[in-house]
Amino acid sequence: MAAKQRVLKLTIMQHRNPSMSEEDFHAHWTRKHAPLASAWLQRNEIISYTQYHTPKSTRYLAASVAKDFGWTLAGYDGYVDFMVSSVEDLKNAVEDPEYPEKVLPDEQMFMDQSNSVVTVGWEEVYVKDGKVINIDRDGNSIYGQDGRVKLWTCGRWCLGESKELGWR
Repeated sequence: MAAKQRVLKLTIMQHRNPSMSEEDFHAHWTRKHAPLASAWLQRNEIISYTQYHTPKSTRYLAASVAKDFGWTLAGYDGYVDFMVSSVEDLKNAVEDPEYPEKVLPDEQMFMDQSNSVVTVGWEEVYVKDGKVINIDRDGNSIYGQDGRVKLWTCGRWCLGESKELGWR
């Protein structure tokens, strides 16, 4: 099995600016902000940028399931995911002069940043395109319990090495 690069996923849960309608928020985020942010993020070596839109009309599709399991239905208008090699990469991106000049003013216009919530971690994907992946021949996850990836090389298992602020 080839070596997997462990990347970090930074997710920001966000609310729209209360002065903006839900429809206008989603339209602006897609049509204006995505093109503005994408070139800046690419130039700053962000691996991926994904918008996850959660208007009320789709959020409440999960209401009965949430109730059945005793879950709380999240009230965010959207989530944004950044895949990065390290948290330092995103820090460098916001230090790029384009961020305070162009990107931040746009974010402040359509998002309520005072109520945003952030988390960072990594993905462990086990089903993709309808197929089970990342499970070894013995039925175990290829991801170690300590978050490191087990790699199959030269007929033996070894562990990938972590680096501070990210995985390589």
